Amino acid sequence: MSYYSQFAIAIKEGDEKTFEIFFKMEFDNIVHFINAYLNNAQISKDIAQETFITFWDKREYINEKLNIRSYLFKIARNKTLNYIRDNHLSNAVPAKEYLMDFYALSDEIITQKIDALHLEDLINKTYSSLPPEIKHIFYLNRVHGFTYAQIAEQRQVPVKAIEYQIKKALQIFRKKLKGHMASMLLLALFCAFF
Repeated sequence: MSYYSQFAIAIKEGDEKTFEIFFKMEFDNIVHFINAYLNNAQISKDIAQETFITFWDKREYINEKLNIRSYLFKIARNKTLNYIRDNHLSNAVPAKEYLMDFYALSDEIITQKIDALHLEDLINKTYSSLPPEIKHIFYLNRVHGFTYAQIAEQRQVPVKAIEYQIKKALQIFRKKLKGHMASMLLLALFCAFF
């Protein structure tokens, strides 16, 4: 179980201390996210505060199986959209500027970024659930870039044994991430360009 899942469970149960830790971890991230669209640090901080108040007030809706950060960012996005809408109505922001801000924030890319948080959590959980031997071999191959032959030499086993272990790891990932393959492709493309 990831620490974000543990946070989700504790916060859902009303643990104020855990909420305070989560708040300290994520507050600046939420402010930065909001400020990217509003370009006003003080208003962004205010909306971030409101985001956390709403998050706490609606904690019973937290699904500990989903990424708690994506839930928080969705609240922040909605609060920011509401601010842009309300600001347009009360301060007569030019319609073209208002629409550009509104569509930029409600754009698919933002939704994909939030979904990527959930996907990242799922990938981390899947990696953590790998058997230790498979996890280590997968780590050497995918993170450190060792070839199958290099790993086999280091572990003093046949190359076929390493191939089997990597194949097994990939099967586990495919099974756990079934239904998320399109998102993974978009995430891979997004990461390749940024």
